[in-house]
Amino acid sequence: MKYLRVKDLIEKLRLFDGNLPLIITREGNGDQAGITDKGIFLVDSAYFGNDSGADKAFRKSKEFLNIGNI
Repeated sequence: MKYLRVKDLIEKLRLFDGNLPLIITREGNGDQAGITDKGIFLVDSAYFGNDSGADKAFRKSKEFLNIGNI
């Protein structure tokens, strides 16, 4: 599994129509929710819970781009 950096996300997003709505899927129940500009912000810490891979991959990072709230 590859954990994305902002540059990776930008590269992926360039493959799609810029007018497509952006949504996030809630893990577990599969519900989708729209992302608003209020849901995109920088955070200076992150809690990865059960995602130990992300914890290891991003351990040295001091800031994170948060996209959406689930």
